[in-house]
Amino acid sequence: MSKWLTGKKAFLKNHIIQFVAILFIVGLIGISYFTQTSFCSSNQATAPVHPLWKIDASTVNAAIIWEYPLTKADGFLATSQSSVAFFRGTSTSPCNDDETIIALNPSTGKEIWRYPVTLLRALFGFNDGYLVSACCSSVVRLDEKGERIWQSALFPNKDLQGRLVLIENKVYSSIDNGHSLDFETGSTLSDRLTPEERNRFDLQYLPQYDLYLRLDQAKILVFRISSGLPTWEIRENFKAIPIISNDMVITFDQSNRVKLIDIQTGYPFGEIQLESSDISSQSSHQNQFATLAAYNKHIFILDSDTSKLIAINLY
Repeated sequence: MSKWLTGKKAFLKNHIIQFVAILFIVGLIGISYFTQTSFCSSNQATAPVHPLWKIDASTVNAAIIWEYPLTKADGFLATSQSSVAFFRGTSTSPCNDDETIIALNPSTGKEIWRYPVTLLRALFGFNDGYLVSACCSSVVRLDEKGERIWQSALFPNKDLQGRLVLIENKVYSSIDNGHSLDFETGSTLSDRLTPEERNRFDLQYLPQYDLYLRLDQAKILVFRISSGLPTWEIRENFKAIPIISNDMVITFDQSNRVKLIDIQTGYPFGEIQLESSDISSQSSHQNQFATLAAYNKHIFILDSDTSKLIAINLY
């Protein structure tokens, strides 16, 4: 009898130990899930508490109003009248947010919507939303709330969408010059671009100033539309491809300096010198890369080196 009781006690003891171990493991999983969920929720909703960037010097009245944490896989950047959006690519992030477009409030940096997409190839912003080109056969128009207005897979060269351009309410692909998409409905049209219109993929036209511009990471070239003659140029190894906003050219160079340039004269009328507290980024090699976007008084910089999206407001 005593042996039976001893064996019974040992049996119960082993099961109690196993039960406690299971509870411990479940508890750890719960804590991990709660921590991850809390991190992801706060990460998606607000800008980080400790910003990496600051304005070191400026000749214009400007301020960094928020920063948003990125992963190394994030890229693309575009704006509408109510949001700034970027693409979150495949990464090792603990959040279930891979392969999606994330739109933020331009004034606060808080997330306002997401749209899942695979292998993004182009993100084009306009006043009322975005055009999205993704693998392997879709062009999507989104409204300001990230809701899909239409999706088209009807470019014949559907596996090679290339860049998109919007001309007179039609969406054209740099790959397919025999078709376009109706901007309002997404329906396919048989339409060809003229040689001058095809230049829109590489040049930006400002007929109100009789100017067209070629912008890339190494230069800004500005010409007269009427004569084709050059008016001004800047050759520099930029950190981001320059952009046009509010009748000015905005640049961001390898020294983390933002320049505001008069579009007609090429004269820089404003400079904002940024400084990062990330020591590794300061000591890293040159020829780093960033992406610029702007809307109204906001300038946005997606800095791949520090994995931050920075919002600057001009007052």
